[in-house]
Amino acid sequence: MDEIYLVSSPLQGEDEVVYMGIKERLKRYGEVIGPDPKENRIFAHDYFLFIRAKKLVAQITNPDSGLKVGQAIGRILERNYLHPSGQKRQILCLYGPKFDENSFPFVDIQDIWNYQYKNLEEAVSLVDKFFTLFEKKQSTA
Repeated sequence: MDEIYLVSSPLQGEDEVVYMGIKERLKRYGEVIGPDPKENRIFAHDYFLFIRAKKLVAQITNPDSGLKVGQAIGRILERNYLHPSGQKRQILCLYGPKFDENSFPFVDIQDIWNYQYKNLEEAVSLVDKFFTLFEKKQSTA
């Protein structure tokens, strides 16, 4: 079973409900690993988790210092450019309804799938869409 690294920006109110819904849905596709959503940065042991994971899913709803979501995405992108294309890790960024995508530096990068959701149902649907797309690609390869 593949490992999926789930990371989020600081959670507030409804964001926690969406985070837990995304986490539950991800369990259909693999083992969910990642930092405590209440932590504001990534620690050394987390680094080994996201390097090991086949996919990274980031829930981004509030500004992040870059020590958590930004660092995880940056490290995976760095790893992707150093390895053959068959070993690249896929990245899904889900933006909450109040998020200003202009404040996030990874919006226009080709290797990142960026989607904005309005509610939990839409976020879960986007997770399904992302994983279905990659399952199809793997089966035709």
